[in-house]
Amino acid sequence: MEIKSSGRPVPAEIGGYLGGALIFVSLVTFVSKRVDEIRPGIQSSLFALLSLTLAAISLYLGTSTASRIRLATVLAIGSAITLAVGTAIFIDMDGPPARTFLAGAVVSTFFFFRIKSELLHIASYGFLGLTCLALPARFVDGVRDSDSLIATSLCWLALASIWIYLAYEDRIHKTMGYLFAAATLFVSIQVQFIQNQKILSHVVAAIAVLITYKLFMAEKSWPLLAAAISIGSVSIAEFVASTLRGSIGAVAGLFTAGVVLIVLSLNSIRSSQVQ
Repeated sequence: MEIKSSGRPVPAEIGGYLGGALIFVSLVTFVSKRVDEIRPGIQSSLFALLSLTLAAISLYLGTSTASRIRLATVLAIGSAITLAVGTAIFIDMDGPPARTFLAGAVVSTFFFFRIKSELLHIASYGFLGLTCLALPARFVDGVRDSDSLIATSLCWLALASIWIYLAYEDRIHKTMGYLFAAATLFVSIQVQFIQNQKILSHVVAAIAVLITYKLFMAEKSWPLLAAAISIGSVSIAEFVASTLRGSIGAVAGLFTAGVVLIVLSLNSIRSSQVQ
């Protein structure tokens, strides 16, 4: 479907932004001043109703013009945040806010795949990443617990894998999708290494480097090369340093990481010249 360009935001569009913001602020102010008088269920229902209203307006606007996409995007994000706030009030008052982030993730992801805007891409992936962080902590004692962080890293790996597949299949914006996935892969592998799951981190790193570099050779998308180089060099340095230990291990790790960087860079340059 062809999207008509509408240039800069028009006054009507700006009015939509301000209107949504004013409604949200007024509701938050009303609830905060009567927090002792209104039951949590009613407070949550008010936020849920506002979320539903914003979602309905966003769906009504559609994606026929650039201005409609921008306004629908902002309203959709507002709907996700509002539902998350309502969920936090009613359900997640104590403990990690897993269901709060999950509620925001459901709404933002639904609208992201409908509208395909960059802001919704950020919101959707952010809510999903936070859900992976908070969800395991619901089942263990504290978000800093080792088992919780390992489970979080595995959830992040699954999320990154899904995003790589979606980007490869052109379901989402390639560069942004690969960038989010690359950053998530790197962080999750480092979490595993820091939590003393060194064998797991090295195995995952080897697989990640193999897949991202192979995809880069086919896609020529720079986040994939950045992922292969950063994950490969850091993980090899960690492997050598932890194996040899001491100052010799640190020096050997840095040297090996430098060699990996040079080899990958030269191979990438040679491949681009052949292309």
